[in-house]
Amino acid sequence: MLTAIPIWQGRVSPVLDVAQRFLLVDPDEGEEMARDAVHFESSSQTLRVQQLLSLGVEKIVCGAVSKSLSLLLASNRMEIVAGICGDVDAVLKALRSGTLDAPEFAMPGGCCRGMDGRGAPSQCGQFRRRRRGQRKPI
Repeated sequence: MLTAIPIWQGRVSPVLDVAQRFLLVDPDEGEEMARDAVHFESSSQTLRVQQLLSLGVEKIVCGAVSKSLSLLLASNRMEIVAGICGDVDAVLKALRSGTLDAPEFAMPGGCCRGMDGRGAPSQCGQFRRRRRGQRKPI
């Protein structure tokens, strides 16, 4: 399954929506993963999703992703693994071994990870409060 990982300075990019460089990997290919980096110029979500689809991407491993982009990706049958951070090589190793749910790959400050039944990022009260601009009580 061809997987795209947005990258920035050797790490998983913290925000998928603005990422410009993507590492394309096929973690199912033998011992060595086939790797290829692509650069996206467009900031249009629709064009970026079309580019990913044209490359054959079926899965995205990323940090934060907006709800609108998440829904657009899901509507195009792309699997999204959000809330991931870390060094790209370590993330690739975890992806291959099925251990991306380990605590060291969880984005700091995140309270939820994963997808709900509609293919959208799962949300909890803490995330919704921040999204509305409200501060968390001290």
